Amino acid sequence: MESDVAILRLITSANIACGFHAGDPATMRETVQQALEHQVAIGAHPGLPDLQGFGRRRMDITPREAYDMVVYQIGALDAFVRSSGGLMHHVKPHGALYNMAAEDDRLAEGIAEAIYKVQPDLYLYGLAGSAMIQAADRIGLRSVSEVFADRTYAPDGTLTPRSMPGAIIEQTEKALAQVLLMVKEGIVLSTEGTLVPIKAETICIHGDGAHALTFAQEIRQEKGEELKDAVARECLEEIGQAVTVGELLHIREYIGKNHEFAEWDADVHQVEELENNPNVSLLLGYEAGGSKEVVEIEGTCEVTKNEVNYDYYSDKETDQYGLAKTATLIKKARDEAKNSLLFDNGDLIQGNPLGDYVAKIDPLKKGETHPVYKAMNLLDYDAGNIGNHEFNYGLDFLDMTLEGANFPYINANVYVDDGDDDETNDKNYFTPYKILDKKVTDESGKEHTIKVGVIGFVPPQVMQWDSANLEGKVIAKDIIATAKKFIPKMKAEGADIIVAIPHSGFEDIPQTDLMENSVLYLSQVEGINAILFGHAHKVFPSADFAGKKGVDLEKGTINGVPSVEPGFWGDHLGIIDLDLELVDGKWKVADSKVEARPIYDTANKKALVDADQEIVDAVHDEHEGAPFKAGGRSGASYYTNIPKGTIAIKNVADLYVYPNTIDPAKGGQQQLVNMDFPTYNFDVIDGVTYQIDVTQPAKYDGKATIINASASRIKDLSFNGKPVDPAQKFIVATNNYRASSSKLANPDGKRIVLAAPDENRQVIIDYIRENKTINPTADGNWSLAPIKPSAGVTAAALNDLEVVFASSPDAKALEK
Repeated sequence: MESDVAILRLITSANIACGFHAGDPATMRETVQQALEHQVAIGAHPGLPDLQGFGRRRMDITPREAYDMVVYQIGALDAFVRSSGGLMHHVKPHGALYNMAAEDDRLAEGIAEAIYKVQPDLYLYGLAGSAMIQAADRIGLRSVSEVFADRTYAPDGTLTPRSMPGAIIEQTEKALAQVLLMVKEGIVLSTEGTLVPIKAETICIHGDGAHALTFAQEIRQEKGEELKDAVARECLEEIGQAVTVGELLHIREYIGKNHEFAEWDADVHQVEELENNPNVSLLLGYEAGGSKEVVEIEGTCEVTKNEVNYDYYSDKETDQYGLAKTATLIKKARDEAKNSLLFDNGDLIQGNPLGDYVAKIDPLKKGETHPVYKAMNLLDYDAGNIGNHEFNYGLDFLDMTLEGANFPYINANVYVDDGDDDETNDKNYFTPYKILDKKVTDESGKEHTIKVGVIGFVPPQVMQWDSANLEGKVIAKDIIATAKKFIPKMKAEGADIIVAIPHSGFEDIPQTDLMENSVLYLSQVEGINAILFGHAHKVFPSADFAGKKGVDLEKGTINGVPSVEPGFWGDHLGIIDLDLELVDGKWKVADSKVEARPIYDTANKKALVDADQEIVDAVHDEHEGAPFKAGGRSGASYYTNIPKGTIAIKNVADLYVYPNTIDPAKGGQQQLVNMDFPTYNFDVIDGVTYQIDVTQPAKYDGKATIINASASRIKDLSFNGKPVDPAQKFIVATNNYRASSSKLANPDGKRIVLAAPDENRQVIIDYIRENKTINPTADGNWSLAPIKPSAGVTAAALNDLEVVFASSPDAKALEK
């Protein structure tokens, strides 16, 4: 134990035997306590049940047996660690188990699965390029590729068996030279003189070797005062650990001047690269406090009042969405990560029965907590952003609703409308950003405080979408310009990292002022370290974004910034893991990992998580009281089936899903047939009859630009059986949303003749009550004009005609 303590003074983390191949309860407890005393991170070192052979003799075991052995040994050590006030950091199999799993995919999978099932936030240390590393990567377990300073390598990249001569390196200079070659050049010289590519993230020296302590001291103290600020961290198997060059060791610089190493032994072949460069700089990592953190950012978006997993179209529970399901993912993710923050990106209070119930039927009163926050407060959110649907019921209702949240809300680009054109005196309506003091624990168990800045944005288009609620009260400014204004202020106020939460989507189009979907350009604003975005009902990273400008799907980044979009209605949890490193007293993002974690397996049509009962119970009364259904955006399941018989109020919501009001607009023939927008935005107009001639060329391209000025696909436009006169005027019934945002209904913003107070659903209810019985049928007021044979086109050819419908580039496809 004395030699162990001496080594512990030199290293940053240790692998501790768990009793199968070495160690006993007393030794485990004492080593754990010594490791914690010296602030050394602790790893389990499970081996085969072979005390006599020190776990270095191979055994015939199954993957299930390997799984059980590893689970058992991790549990044994973890009990000592937790009872002593610490946390485990990693797992590294020992001896024969390590070597067998490096070659056998099934054994490797059993070991990786065991670690992931016990503690998915642990690291797996494995031989670089081996089956173990590959198995960990396949299931999302974090892995560290290990190389050895005191072992020689075969030409295939495996370790030379200990039974062979020259397998163990005993000369310090030779070990240091091998470490340098692996770390600096990414290669190792095999026993046959060939250069083998190798990934070096961890450098290991065996602690049971005769020269272990000397190696550790030499690596740490090389060149004495000349390297006083540099530390090479050693991996010592048994209680050993390694220096993580990529993940635990940030390479700041080459230390000192060229340091000559001793000549290679005669039995080791020289290589051309070394002959041409006999004086090699010693590559060491700058310690700078040595602290490493992994901070996990978790996010939800577009919950739209779907606190419970309930499908209001079919009146039954659903596995495909709902915050009650997402809550299970949130709690699981928190169990996996020592340090985490949870944010929401808006669109919460409108969109289904609970929203309407609380806003319209049994209105929220001052001092009451909105049901959505009854649920969200249970999940301990750290901050939330405002979405565009938050404005649907007006600012007074929104302000009262936000009072029920026990976490702060932020939005930077909505300002009080002060009635002047002086931007210098504009005041934010909401708090533009927050800087959160987040206590985190590093890999050695030491606690730090990191200042996390969080800033939110909403589409400026809310001023059109909800003009009736917002005009004269607030204004909305450009997202990118606003970010460039506030991000430097946040840095100046001490933010270590900054998370942007734009309620905005991604579009690979040229930048314009007041862009609705601006994430591509927001990612270029200097100082932003992570982006949680959402608005377009999509998932990022996913194949939907393949080939898009600035996107790296493998890394989950946009212009190098880790980013996630967690779908909608709670169907995904967005996760960004930021690996933070303390360099010169400042926290830097060294690496990242991004994931949009689903609650439902679409391919196999099965639930991946259960609903969280605590969330379901929190909104039970309001859920039961909600009188009718409300829906979402169109998709494959966007239809209703109202059975014959007595109609219920909830069925009316099937006929009209949103709580809009009627805003009739004045227009003429030009507004019916000739607008500057793509054809997929051309509404079907009832009350007139017409045909569409698909043989005519398109008048517009996908950008609403006229490409054939003389073309016209609308023909035989009639009203009451008579052709429409170009001078004839019409009143077109539409809703308040379309009236404030559609060029068709209200092209110049001055066509509304009446702003009716009644919701459309109530108008439908009143109509049904008055008429008692309704038997709706399609009136066939429009059709495709018959295609007749013409020059070059025969009747036979027309029989084989294939009709292809182009889809909108903005279509939101829901594949359930």
